[in-house]
Amino acid sequence: MTIFGAGVLGFATIKDDIANIAKSELAQVMEGFGYGVLKAFVTDIDPDAKVKEAMNEINAAQRMRVVATEGGEADRILKVKAAEGDAQSKALQGRGIADQRQAIVVGLRDSVYEFRKSMQGEHLIRYTREYVLPRLERALAEIQTETGGTVRIAAAVQAKTRPLSTFSRAVAR
Repeated sequence: MTIFGAGVLGFATIKDDIANIAKSELAQVMEGFGYGVLKAFVTDIDPDAKVKEAMNEINAAQRMRVVATEGGEADRILKVKAAEGDAQSKALQGRGIADQRQAIVVGLRDSVYEFRKSMQGEHLIRYTREYVLPRLERALAEIQTETGGTVRIAAAVQAKTRPLSTFSRAVAR
């Protein structure tokens, strides 16, 4: 007796296949005695232990493949999310550094503007030379130290007693 459709689909399908084959073979035999077979029922299947073991191994292998595939996909999603979070963190950190630098520049500009309103002529030059430029140099040096980069200034500074080259060397440290 050959069972078609038997395999990893489960015992319910196998039972139905066996019942249909049994019905058709019994119907042929019983017809000769004047009986008709309406339905054949299969109540239990007890395949050989080797067959059970082989089916269990097939089912286990299929489940392991699904687990491996799903686990790999979960790992990939976790790595992508971690990379996205890291990128956002770095973008926000960069924005924070840029905002900090902007605040330093605005503070220095406002400071110079306020003192410029109150001082004129030689007093302004002296104040700029003795207070503003050293503060600017320290601020730029601090920015350079924090970032590890080079700070470039696109402006000309003119002072009677402090040459531009001194200021440039201080900034380029």
